[in-house]
Amino acid sequence: MVRTVLLLGAMLAVTHPSAWGEEKKAPATRTLQADAKLLASVKEWAAEDVPAVVDGKKVKVNFSLYFMAKEGKSGGDITLSTGSDSFDVSFELVELNGKRFIKVPPIEFLKNPGFMLEYTVEADKITVKKSKASWGKTVIDFGDGVSLKPVK
Repeated sequence: MVRTVLLLGAMLAVTHPSAWGEEKKAPATRTLQADAKLLASVKEWAAEDVPAVVDGKKVKVNFSLYFMAKEGKSGGDITLSTGSDSFDVSFELVELNGKRFIKVPPIEFLKNPGFMLEYTVEADKITVKKSKASWGKTVIDFGDGVSLKPVK
């Protein structure tokens, strides 16, 4: 009986992936500073036919983001543009409850309450979702997600 238990234990140890050094690890997460650097490494992120409300009318716009990150920081300056209307402001990348956001602070003289855009970023796209951005007479609702690609 003891031999059987020892034999089974030895077999389990040899057949378990960790015994071969192949244990799967969670992928490393980029730091917020690395995200900011990646976002700023692309001149322009753009998407076409993004739903918006401009001057109270529902329209589709070509939407762009331009990031200028501060060296070694998780923030900097950002331009949000619809082609006919743009907004330059500072930003900070933040993480809350495992989700990442582009945080734009309030700007009183523009009567802008500030906003947070939930995002995910990869080398070839940034996806903004479940958020709204508003400035002047423009409101962009990202709904289930809008993917912006690098403009070449």
